[in-house]
Amino acid sequence: MFKQILLAFAALAFGSSSAIAAPHIGAYPTAHSDTSPGIPSAGPGLYGIIADFGVLPPSDSGDWPCYAGGSECSTIAAGGLVIGAPNFYWSLAACDAKSDKDTSACGQLFWLYQDNTNDTTDDLVVSVEAMQGKNHILDLSYDFGANSGAGTFYVWWDVAFGTIGEKTGPGNGWCEGETTCSNPKAGLADVAVTTTVGSYSVTQKFQIDFQ
Repeated sequence: MFKQILLAFAALAFGSSSAIAAPHIGAYPTAHSDTSPGIPSAGPGLYGIIADFGVLPPSDSGDWPCYAGGSECSTIAAGGLVIGAPNFYWSLAACDAKSDKDTSACGQLFWLYQDNTNDTTDDLVVSVEAMQGKNHILDLSYDFGANSGAGTFYVWWDVAFGTIGEKTGPGNGWCEGETTCSNPKAGLADVAVTTTVGSYSVTQKFQIDFQ
């Protein structure tokens, strides 16, 4: 399993009546790294690798994410990574958190990035945003505290989209702060995940299609 450099399980109260689970972050075991951490030729910074939306692991199984060589991935050759299979098409019915009973996540948002900032003073802050046209259907952020330093990191966040029955904002449903969430509709959604450490920041983007 991932070496848990930073791990968050707390419930977050994002201005809504619901409790939304915090994201998680793990680092690749250094024994499995092909090169030393950092990208000297590219200079200090944060570098996006992959970002997508995958299926959730079976309830309480902890099957993924999992890095080969860990106790839960012992049968997988070194260098492998187990994730929930990403999909472009998603069930609108499953992901539309339109009522106060729709509090469960429908998928696992994940992204992988390289940290070459050498900054262990500033906080590591992540944010996720999903929009359909001008409407937000997801807008959350989380501060992990002081950055742990150079390496390759995997962040995952179990989410759904919409108001969770709170039709007025701001800070309703799967949104926080000054953002007002709308319920998702059939069609494309633009998703952006941003990782920030001090003055360094990287945004990774992709699309999903609700059917």
